[in-house]
Amino acid sequence: MRAPQPLTFVWLPRRRKPAYAKYGILLASRQLHREFMDVLCKKATFTLNVDRSNEQSTNPWPLSHDTISKIRSCEIRIIATSNMLGTRDPRSMPREWGLRDRVSRSLSAMKRVEKLRLHVHAVPDRMWNPLWLWSQVSQQFKDLVEPRFTAITFGLESWTLGENCLKRETDGKWRWACPADHVVTDDPEGWQPIREFCAALYLECRECQRNRAAAAGPA
Repeated sequence: MRAPQPLTFVWLPRRRKPAYAKYGILLASRQLHREFMDVLCKKATFTLNVDRSNEQSTNPWPLSHDTISKIRSCEIRIIATSNMLGTRDPRSMPREWGLRDRVSRSLSAMKRVEKLRLHVHAVPDRMWNPLWLWSQVSQQFKDLVEPRFTAITFGLESWTLGENCLKRETDGKWRWACPADHVVTDDPEGWQPIREFCAALYLECRECQRNRAAAAGPA
């Protein structure tokens, strides 16, 4: 018998025409619907995407204020492009970013959330490589007061080199963790330059090194 899988609720941005019937769940009783949504918000992980189809929207995900306020676990997935960042040169990326502010306002009602992750999916081009996209987006979001993210991960469609990720510890500080979830190094407070970000992103985990050496045994 297969082990039960965790619930996941994925909201995909609207493309051309609203198709609420496609995503909606219609129950005969409003009370049943309310109870169902209460359970869903407590048990499921909501995945909310941001891409070019909804990046300019003041309300990118048509979820009610009541639903957002009950969500316990959520992942925001940003499909990051250079056009989304609004500049052709990463060195001139402004510290004030409209998309960050819109996402923050849309999630301001998320008062009960316990796990709030940001996943930055980079779509590089000739001017921007994925490391720059990861760096700029993560620096914009990591120190937000509301919503307060608990982890930031990074991804691509084509390849991966085992990138480290950012995780917020119980003391409120960010630390870099390897794919095996070992702490690699502390993250400096405030805006981190691209060069330092890239160094931490691929910093070798000493604990993993020791584990590999122990598994290999004496030479």
